[in-house]
Amino acid sequence: MGDPRNHHFIPAFYLSRWSGEDGRLVEWSKPHNKIMPIRRHPNATGFQRDLYIFPELRPDSRQWFEKHFLKFTDDVASDALKRILTGEMTSLNDRQKSGWASFLMTLRFRHPDAVVELRESITKLWKNHDIFTLEVYSKIRSPSDPLTFGEYVSSFGPDANSRAELELLIAAMDNKGIGQQILEMAWGLIDLTAASRQLLTSDWPVELSLGTKPTSVVLPVSPTQLFVACQDKNVILSMCQMPPGQLAANVNSYVVGSARRYVFSSDERQKRFIENRIFRTMQQQPFFPSLMLPAKDALRHSERKEYLLRLAHN
Repeated sequence: MGDPRNHHFIPAFYLSRWSGEDGRLVEWSKPHNKIMPIRRHPNATGFQRDLYIFPELRPDSRQWFEKHFLKFTDDVASDALKRILTGEMTSLNDRQKSGWASFLMTLRFRHPDAVVELRESITKLWKNHDIFTLEVYSKIRSPSDPLTFGEYVSSFGPDANSRAELELLIAAMDNKGIGQQILEMAWGLIDLTAASRQLLTSDWPVELSLGTKPTSVVLPVSPTQLFVACQDKNVILSMCQMPPGQLAANVNSYVVGSARRYVFSSDERQKRFIENRIFRTMQQQPFFPSLMLPAKDALRHSERKEYLLRLAHN
């Protein structure tokens, strides 16, 4: 069997929760300035061809990110989600909890728009040798390293930039600090079966509020179930006390408005709702502004230079 070419930024195991009896869900997009609902199998949507391929690497490494890193993350998260939806959240083992936390992070970083930005940013940083002054480089070079950073980079061969891109993507999606934050939160599953409308999802479905207090994560995990993690468990209790219809509407407004390419539903009953909100509150780029600093500001961020050098050694 050949390498996979359709790389899913929204995994089929997650989307399958919105599938009907025929195994398909409704994909909403706007290809020609008109909202188009199409019934598709979860495997036939939420992907981009060769999204995570690194053609400059050795043949056995070009698809490593898709075939190993993301596959492992998704396999563990799929097992965790099954347990979460059957009321076994408290029985998740450490591997399953960590896998679910990693999956929540990847949903943001694995999107094609985010991947493009990350890869372009690391390429600019990697190639902009002039910002690595002799003074800064001399503090972190080993005795066997070349005198200048430009010479140092040149010694790694044509695939050095691709290796840096790959390592950055992995570091972003497997961020230990963010992952630990999520693991330390209180977790809950809110049943919205009583709501007058079902939960929707999209290609930007997770609300990560990690820079605010209390920090929280919200993700619809089925048409009737909402996963919530929060630093303050009282926030989850407050959400449980909200009228189900209001909570569902609030979540759907975020999910649909934040969508960048697709919205997904089980049926077409919320057609008007989706038409009125799709893409309206889409996050503007850059997603990672700290990676987009101009050269004149770079010297204040020597830790980024150290990171790039560490990547090169791997």
